Order: sequence, then structure tokens, then C-alpha cells
Amino acid sequence: MKEPTIKIGTKLTLLFKIPGVEPEEYYCKVIDINEDYLIIDYPVHKQTGKTKFFQIGASFKADFVGDDEAVYQFQATVAARVKVIVPALALSKPKPEDMERIQRRQFVRVDATADVAVHRQNEDGEAFTTVTSDVSGGGLSLIVPREGLLKMNEMINLWVVLGFRSGKIHYIETAAQVVFLQMRNGIHTASLKFVALKPKEQQLIISYCFEKQREMRKKELS
Repeated sequence: MKEPTIKIGTKLTLLFKIPGVEPEEYYCKVIDINEDYLIIDYPVHKQTGKTKFFQIGASFKADFVGDDEAVYQFQATVAARVKVIVPALALSKPKPEDMERIQRRQFVRVDATADVAVHRQNEDGEAFTTVTSDVSGGGLSLIVPREGLLKMNEMINLWVVLGFRSGKIHYIETAAQVVFLQMRNGIHTASLKFVALKPKEQQLIISYCFEKQREMRKKELS
């Protein structure tokens, strides 16, 4: 089996535990790597979207999705605060044998810009158009024009435009639930989970994701 590898751009999920307190989940990205450390941008809290400033010595359970689409978990500790282009943290770099394969990922998630229309289910809710930042068979993330436009756990209706290399365009209509809101670099985003997506439409989205993934791999090899 090929050993899991962490690359620049790999997205990490960090689980932070304090005795007697409910565990907190954070998201971050690897922005640099050296022989001893993973350099990450400051973690963002999953629920509040706020940046967290961890002390040196803080410890996490970290996980990421490998090239085989499996999820790998390892123990990570904040070793130092550093500054590259932006303020960042240095995490202890795990050895391949320290990474535990914990599950098979259900859907491929890819960075993709697709047009989407959002219609609120409450009568007073404001409809808007925007674009996605990533897409998977289970949900997507989109750019929110301004803060407060969507709320956590809100149910909305989506119309997503999927354009394929063949020139065909497919329109996906589905309900979705807001599961995560955050702001990074001044941009508000929302992560959504599809609700009652039809199997045929889900297969179209999965095909779209695999096509985008192939395009990205071709660019990496060129």
C-alpha cells in the first residue's frame, strides 16, 4: 500500500480536546513543509468561523484525505509560531508509520467554480446568485456575498450549473442544509450538505468532480 503523504495545500481537520470540555473542531491548510514541521495557516473554528491562537505545546488529533481518498489521522503538537507570507503555526511533522487510516471517504471533494442560485425557504429570506468554491457528491461550499446572509442549520434550495468538457450543461436542483460558516481573507463562505438529492443528479455531480480532479492532475503533471 502506498504511504500517505501530506503536501502543500493539504487541508487538515484539527480536533482539540480539553478535559471536561466538549471537543472543538478546526480547519486549516498546510502552506509550507520542511524536514521537521508542517506549516499551517491559523486554524478556523468549524462552528464560529473564528481564528484560534493556540499556545505552543497545544496538542490535536489531526486528519486529512490522502491521494487514495482515505482519511488518515495523526497526533500533532504546536511547536512554534512562525511568519511566512501570513502568520502561521508550525506543527510537528508525523512519520508515515504514525498515520492511522481511519475510514474510506464517501465522496471526492474538488475545488471547482460553478454558478449557483440560492433560494431561501423562509418567506423573508433573500435569494442570491454566487459561485461554489468546492463540490462533492454529498455537498458543496459556496461564497456568501455578505456576512449574516445565511444562518447555521438553515435549509435552502439550490440550483447548481455543472458544465462538462463535452460542452453539455446540467442543472441540479436540490435542498441543502448549512453546516458550516466561516470567513477567511475577508471572504465569507458556507458549507452545505445536500438533502434528498436524487441518485441520478448525485451521479452527475460525482462525474463532474472526477472530471475536475482529472483536469487538476493533468495540470500538476504538465
